[in-house]
Amino acid sequence: MRSSLYPTQSTHRGRQRGQALAEFTIAAAFVLIPLFLMIPLLGKFMDMKATTIQAARYAAWERTVWYGNSDWADGQKSDVQIQSEVQQRFFADSATTTLRSTDQTLTGAVAAKPLWYDHAGASMLSTYSAGVGPGTQTPGTMDGFLSGAQKIVNTIDSALGTKFKLDMQSLYTSTVSLDAANTPAIRLATGADTSGFMAPNFVMKQVLVTNGWSANGPDFVKKQTEGLAVLSLAQRSPVKEVMHIVQSVLGTFVEELKPSSLKLGGEVLPDLVPPDRLTASASPAPQPGKTAEQRRKEEADKQNAEAKALTDRVTTKVNALHNAIGTTQNSINSCSADKQAEFLANYQKCDVNPLTGEKTNCTVKKPPGGLDTSYTPNADASVACHAGLDAQIAALEAKLADPDLQLAITKSDQQLAANPDLINDTVFMTNRNAAKSKIAAFQAQIDDLRRQIIDLRKPKNAL
Repeated sequence: MRSSLYPTQSTHRGRQRGQALAEFTIAAAFVLIPLFLMIPLLGKFMDMKATTIQAARYAAWERTVWYGNSDWADGQKSDVQIQSEVQQRFFADSATTTLRSTDQTLTGAVAAKPLWYDHAGASMLSTYSAGVGPGTQTPGTMDGFLSGAQKIVNTIDSALGTKFKLDMQSLYTSTVSLDAANTPAIRLATGADTSGFMAPNFVMKQVLVTNGWSANGPDFVKKQTEGLAVLSLAQRSPVKEVMHIVQSVLGTFVEELKPSSLKLGGEVLPDLVPPDRLTASASPAPQPGKTAEQRRKEEADKQNAEAKALTDRVTTKVNALHNAIGTTQNSINSCSADKQAEFLANYQKCDVNPLTGEKTNCTVKKPPGGLDTSYTPNADASVACHAGLDAQIAALEAKLADPDLQLAITKSDQQLAANPDLINDTVFMTNRNAAKSKIAAFQAQIDDLRRQIIDLRKPKNAL
C-alpha cells in the first residue's frame, strides 16, 4: 500500500498545470494586455504619418499647376493659400468636411480626424504646420550656365526694349510637420511615466522642380521669344512707322518691297499652323469669340433641352406603364370570364324553356375530374392565365423601377441627406411628397392586380 506522504503522478501534473496558468496570467497582465492596447495606437500613429506624407506631397504638387512666380500672367496661388488648403484638407475631420474652393482662405484650428482620438476620447493631434518655401535656384551645371546666358541676353534685350526670362527659381520644397499629443491614456497604455515613451512627431519634406520650360499661353510665348528675335525691333514703334514709310517709297519701284509683301523683322505668331497643314482645303474664315452672355445662354439652352428630354422620356414611360396596367387588367378580366363560363357549364344541368329561355329542373353535376376536383380544369391549366399573368406583373414592376420614374424621389433623397434642413422647406417637401404619391399610386394598382390574380387561381367548386 502506497503511503499518502508521497504525491501521486496525477497530483504532480495538476501542480504543473496550475503553474503554467499562473505564468500565463502574469504574462497576459504585463505583456499581452499592454500589447493589445498599443496595436490600435500604432495604427493611429501610422495614419498620422501617412497623412503628413500626403500633405507634403500635395503642397509641393500644387506648384506644378498654381505658379508662385509673379511674372506669370495668371494661375497664381500664394504659399499662405496652400498652407490653408493643407490644413483644411488633411488635418480636418474629412468624414464630415468636404473640399471647397474656399479652403485656401480659411484659417484657425480644425477638428481632428475621427481616427485621431485615444481610448479615452482625447484628441491625439497636438500641433501641425505646413510650409512651401519660395522657389530657389534649380540645381545642376546646365542651370548655372543658362543663368549666365540669360543675363547676357537680357543685357542685349534691354537696349531693344524687350526682356527674355526663364524661371530659374523653380525648385520648390514643402515641409509638413505633425506633433502627436502625449495624452494621459497614451501615457497609461505605454507606461510613459516609467519607460520614458513620448508620442512621436512627424516631419515630412517633398521637393519638386516645376515650370522649368513651360509657357503660360500664347501671349507669354510671344513675350518670351520676342526678346530672342533681334529683328523684332522693326515691328515696334517708332522703328515700325519709319520702316513703313521707307517701304512704301521703295515699293513704288519694287513690288516685293511694299509693306504688304515684305514684313521686316517677321511676326511672332505662337501656335499658328498653316491652314494647308491642317486640311487640303482653304482655311475657314475666323469665327468671332463668344461673349460671356452668349456662353451663359448656350449653357441655359443646353440645360433646358436636357430637362425637356427628361420630361418627354418620363411622360412616355408613365403612359406606357398606365397602358400596361390596363392590358393586364383586361387579361385578368378575360381569364375570370372564361373560368366563370366553364364553371357554369360544368356545375349544373337544367331544362331550358324554348319560349322564355328560363332554366328549370336544375341539378348539380359532378366535376369533370371527380368530386374532389375543380369545376374549371381548363381554366386552371391555362398558361396564359397563370405564368402569362406573372410575367405581366413582373414587367409592370420593372417599368415602375425605371430610374427615370424614380429620379425625382432619388434626387430629393440625396438632397435631403446632404441638407437635413430641407425638411422645413415647404416647396421642396411638397414636390417630394407629390413624386412619392405618384409612385405609390402605381404600386397600389399593381398590388391590386396581384390580389385579383390570387383570387382567380382559387379552385372553383360547388361549395
